[in-house]
Amino acid sequence: MPKAYSTFQAAKILGVSPPTVIKWTNDGKLKSYRTPGGHRRILDSVLKDFLASYHSEDPKIDISPKIVLFIQDEDYSLLIEEFFDHPTSVIQCRTPFQLGWQLSKGDVTHVLWDWYDNTVDALRLLSEIKSLPHLSELCIIGFIPSYEQLNPSFVHYFDKKTTKNLALQNLRIWIGNL
Repeated sequence: MPKAYSTFQAAKILGVSPPTVIKWTNDGKLKSYRTPGGHRRILDSVLKDFLASYHSEDPKIDISPKIVLFIQDEDYSLLIEEFFDHPTSVIQCRTPFQLGWQLSKGDVTHVLWDWYDNTVDALRLLSEIKSLPHLSELCIIGFIPSYEQLNPSFVHYFDKKTTKNLALQNLRIWIGNL
């Protein structure tokens, strides 16, 4: 199935607000379709054609996600999203199902994991992810509430009490600027 983007994702790629993308789809300038749930989706090819027709040069953007945020804390989510320059390098996941779906696509290099609990389900999920051959090299960075909850599957980690500046410095070192 072809890759498609939400109006919010398309807005980030185009550098405009989501209402602008909605207006363009309503006006027929940007073709979209609706999901069974009524959400607009814009195909990757349509978005590239739109970019090419409104910019003089051929678009050379990589619109595939690389980093997945599995974070419950909205403040950290916003902080991390703002950190990355490329608007589509970060995908939000709020549930284990969404995380699994994103990982199944095969283009994720890093997972920023909010380790909010030490439940059997969370431990099992983390263990299963790391045991899959195609995900064994996946870099998982943990946001932990205390060092007692440190998990050996995390490649890097930092305490959630860490200052925001230090958190960004650590991410810059561990991931670099995408």
